[in-house]
Amino acid sequence: MTKRLFIAIPLPDNIKTELANYKKFFTLPNLRWVPEENWHITVLFLGDVGEEKILEINKRLENVSKNFQLFNLSLTDVCLGPPGKNPQMVWAVFKRQWEFEQLAKKIREALADLLKVVYSHQEQIIHVTLARFPFWRGGRRQAPEVKEIHPVRCLSSNRVNFEVKDIWLMESELKPAGAKYTKLQDFKLSNY
Repeated sequence: MTKRLFIAIPLPDNIKTELANYKKFFTLPNLRWVPEENWHITVLFLGDVGEEKILEINKRLENVSKNFQLFNLSLTDVCLGPPGKNPQMVWAVFKRQWEFEQLAKKIREALADLLKVVYSHQEQIIHVTLARFPFWRGGRRQAPEVKEIHPVRCLSSNRVNFEVKDIWLMESELKPAGAKYTKLQDFKLSNY
């Protein structure tokens, strides 16, 4: 049996509250807001993984996390995403961080011989998916006749930043009403 897995950074409740304030800027028809309890930052998508590998994944993630220091993420924009493509979602985009990139790299390296993780060498945009357009055109999710919406820039970026203290191994179950996410394991980063 397999589970659809990914590794995520959870958001503190105060950050979720701040991000919820941006909903008023996106009153587009048919926009479906992701439930706040599902908001997270994906570090690495693992895909369908055999249940027999989960214990070993946990051991390896524990090793990565205990050797990785806490770091901060800061919000830069809330905008339609992905950038440069047909709008499909509303994203909260965070400033590019070397530490985030290193964390993703260490996790990929730790799991490389265990999983066939497809890795794009394209720069990963650190983001939270806040909302999605629920319908498809030509096989792709697409916004309904959106001419142009400028990103909502964060005026006070120190208000919307947080310290990354842990990573979670998550399961994603695809349901007709939307994905259901379940935390399987929590891994604390080191604070040495």
